[in-house]
Amino acid sequence: MVYDLAFGPDGMLLAASHGAVATVWSMPDAVERYSVNVDDGLGAAFAVAFSPDGATMATGGAVKDVRFWDAQTGTPTGSVVVTTTFVISVGFSPDGDTVITGGWDGAISLVDVGDRSVIGQLPGPENTFNSVAFDPSGETAFVSYETGEAIAWSFDIGDWRDRACDVVNRPLTPEEWERFIPDMDYEPVCDDSAR
Repeated sequence: MVYDLAFGPDGMLLAASHGAVATVWSMPDAVERYSVNVDDGLGAAFAVAFSPDGATMATGGAVKDVRFWDAQTGTPTGSVVVTTTFVISVGFSPDGDTVITGGWDGAISLVDVGDRSVIGQLPGPENTFNSVAFDPSGETAFVSYETGEAIAWSFDIGDWRDRACDVVNRPLTPEEWERFIPDMDYEPVCDDSAR
């Protein structure tokens, strides 16, 4: 069974995740270049994606990690544990610096591609299949769930500040600021002039 397909950014590589592997072909002649082990033979290679520069391929399957490969040769270049169960979706940010992954357990992880480390997780429904993607600007991540629910996560700090201000409907007091943000000078960020 084929679980996922992805073209490289120049259209010259096509990857398919199927069985326990991802196979990559050179296009347009569909000549097989290599196959890589996505999930240690468990038979559920769910996800595959190419970086925007075409240098790296990421895969996810019936193991807890996202695996990285040299997209031209299939040489492994690292892996990161991102979930407690299966990795079922992967996507690169437009700048190629971040991979977002979706787990069978509902976990949404953000991975620094250069460091091969988890840099954050997004909340959502637990134990729910999901699919993940960045928008073309890289400022928003979208997560859709098998329930039909979808969430857009903004990475613009101004959006988060505005939402926090809307929820509390007032600025932090100097005492709250000192407690939560002691390394920064006090600033009433929820004042209309600060937004």
